[in-house]
Amino acid sequence: MANSLQEQLLKAGLVTEEQLAESRAPKPRPERKRGPGGPEAGKARRRDRRRGGGGGRAAQPGAAAPAQGEATTAAAQGEAPAKPVADRARLGRIARDARLNRYTPEALARRERRRQLEALLAEHKRNDDKADIPHHFLRGKKVKHVYVTAEQHAELTAGSLSVLAHDGYHYLLAPEIAERAHALAPDAFLFRNDPGGAPRSAEAVDDVPDDIVW
Repeated sequence: MANSLQEQLLKAGLVTEEQLAESRAPKPRPERKRGPGGPEAGKARRRDRRRGGGGGRAAQPGAAAPAQGEATTAAAQGEAPAKPVADRARLGRIARDARLNRYTPEALARRERRRQLEALLAEHKRNDDKADIPHHFLRGKKVKHVYVTAEQHAELTAGSLSVLAHDGYHYLLAPEIAERAHALAPDAFLFRNDPGGAPRSAEAVDDVPDDIVW
């Protein structure tokens, strides 16, 4: 059919014999462009593409992976670590302030007072591990007791021995030592019976209020 069409065009004078001959001649195939490195490099690139995912284009060095959701996008932009970094910075400031506060004049003074108090109590306390007589006394609305010897019981009743409650322990001390210890630890509870005034020991109280806790 193509030949009859060409013959009709030739008879009509629309084409010449040269043009028909040129159209019938086989056209040369265009030369394929090769990438850098020659044929061997091209083969290597094709092998890499096959290994990396079924003939797709190889990933370019440094190209970012596509984001998957907002969390991935935030992490890729560096937003996710913001809170942990802020928390670490805050904890660092707290630790640094705590270290600095240990060396303020007020902190050093408290440590020195506590050191003096511990040394004073260790040297002058008269507690006896073998004491078995409970001596009761009032601390607010609670009745407390400390174990004493018979001699110490008499001294407490006479007011020549005092009780200092500090850090959960009741220290038996001479009155002047107890006053010195109380000056170093004003929050500590100090008991001393006053023979000339109203009795303060629980054994000597005749009218004990109903709300007293034993």
